[in-house]
Amino acid sequence: ASLTDITIPIGAKMEARKTGLVGFRCNLDSRVDVVDPADWDPAVWDPYADPPMESAPTASSHDTSTEIFDSLGNPHELHVLWVKTGEAAGGNTWSWVAHVPSLKAVVGRGDVTFGSDGKLASADPVKITIDFTAKGAESSEVELDFTGKSFDKETIEGVTQYGSAFTTKGYYQDGCTMGVLDDFFVAADGSVMGAYDNGQNIPMYRLSLATFVNPSGLAKIGDTHFKESNNSGLARIGVPLEDGAGSLLGGALELSNIDLTEQFTQLILAQRGFQANARVINTSDQVLEEQINIKR
Repeated sequence: ASLTDITIPIGAKMEARKTGLVGFRCNLDSRVDVVDPADWDPAVWDPYADPPMESAPTASSHDTSTEIFDSLGNPHELHVLWVKTGEAAGGNTWSWVAHVPSLKAVVGRGDVTFGSDGKLASADPVKITIDFTAKGAESSEVELDFTGKSFDKETIEGVTQYGSAFTTKGYYQDGCTMGVLDDFFVAADGSVMGAYDNGQNIPMYRLSLATFVNPSGLAKIGDTHFKESNNSGLARIGVPLEDGAGSLLGGALELSNIDLTEQFTQLILAQRGFQANARVINTSDQVLEEQINIKR
């Protein structure tokens, strides 16, 4: 790509982005009792039913909530209720029910099975459809990731089932409200990142970096500026952190690269030399003054 000047459009807007992926992590407590579907059935339970249905047994269930966004950028709480519904030698089964209070609707149900190692036995993605049309927005297909893959982690970092306290929660989602660009920063790889007031950091440009076969051969042109010379070789234009190029440190001012110890030593020597010369002049002045007095 060719080099060009860049402009940071402070005040520019970015579109709202509807949530398409929600990642979960942490742990479901394997020590809780199994819930009998005859007592409470996750396949039909609806928290918005009229008349109201009985809630899941507190001791054997865990509710998580994550903020998601529709196509207009409106926030909604996505709740996922986890209930232990099966226990076997090969692993345990948990049922989940997803619902959105702002829509008063259940949006998905399913089961997950854990192996005897506490990890998910199945890593298949789960997709649910949420109808936001009543709010003037589009319907959204949302993938629920229980495996940790959505945030580039191993299965152990997704939803697990060990004999520890409940900690499962929504960890990652990719939606956002509309945003306004109010700042920017430079990353180590030279990417100029736009910082929006909705918390999103979006790459806008990438800075170039020149390398030389012999950097010491660059010609000084003053004010810490250098230019290409026959000794330095031709400039090789690339980007930071690639092909041997270094990294950038945004928002920082390079300090002086001189040897302070050497410079202070030279300063002291210069001071001593000045003092010695001053004494010679003073002595010469006194000798001349004495000669003038003798003549008088």
